[in-house]
Amino acid sequence: MLRLHGLSENRIYEFVCFLRDASELVTLDSLLSVPIRDQNDIIVAQTAMIGDANVICTMDDDFYDSTMVHFLGGLRITVMDDVALMKKMRAERPR
Repeated sequence: MLRLHGLSENRIYEFVCFLRDASELVTLDSLLSVPIRDQNDIIVAQTAMIGDANVICTMDDDFYDSTMVHFLGGLRITVMDDVALMKKMRAERPR
């Protein structure tokens, strides 16, 4: 991060602390079934489900499969890309 973003060690430490404080750790459940084509994506879906997420922000086509969209929609989890999420957040921002 020093080279890539030019941040000082102190700013990097502050950012890591922010992420730690803002994060919620979840324990995955290997018995929780998810109807997704790519088995590597199961942990992402499980994290969203167990962590009570509202949105999965991704460009991964497997999450946009109609079966997966319907499955997650039943759990009140929306799948959207970064641009759609940013628009949603801006629209919901108090003025």
